[in-house]
Amino acid sequence: MPSRPPPAAPPNSAADSSVIWLSKSRSPLILQSMIARTSAWWFAILLPIALASCGSDPEIQVLSGDLQAANQQGEVMYRKAKEADDKGKTRRAIRLYDKMATAHPSATSASKARHRQAELLEQQGRVYDAFKAYDQFIERYPGDRLYPEIIRRQASMANAAAQGDVKSSLIGLKTKLPLEKT
Repeated sequence: MPSRPPPAAPPNSAADSSVIWLSKSRSPLILQSMIARTSAWWFAILLPIALASCGSDPEIQVLSGDLQAANQQGEVMYRKAKEADDKGKTRRAIRLYDKMATAHPSATSASKARHRQAELLEQQGRVYDAFKAYDQFIERYPGDRLYPEIIRRQASMANAAAQGDVKSSLIGLKTKLPLEKT
């Protein structure tokens, strides 16, 4: 029975340790080449699919270079909301301000829209909804000049809820907190 020579031993250098040594008949160089070609093929297939899945999210518009068009659309929506607000159509104004700030959060007037939406909700006595709108402002526009005012408004609303001055519940608090349970 003829004896076969043992498979080649892997080299001792750290640079060659990533190469898989299968047998004498299959060269590690060929295996590396196959892996490299397969990886490049997968990358070429998956990259366009990943990019196509981005969709039309307003946040992605910045990446696609369409910031100016998105800003213009946002400004048009803001003017419509302001017009409704000026005419006293409060419910419509609230809806349009919310729609504008949600659809175009990077637009120049988006922070003003969210702020005005929260103010109108608060004026209507919809404290919980106003609190949520202020919260959205705080989350999205921490560097805005209105930020300190928004924080004060939210703190005032939470304090009023804790004191029982708010007719409806806010943030899951009862309208009047029992002081004897401490």
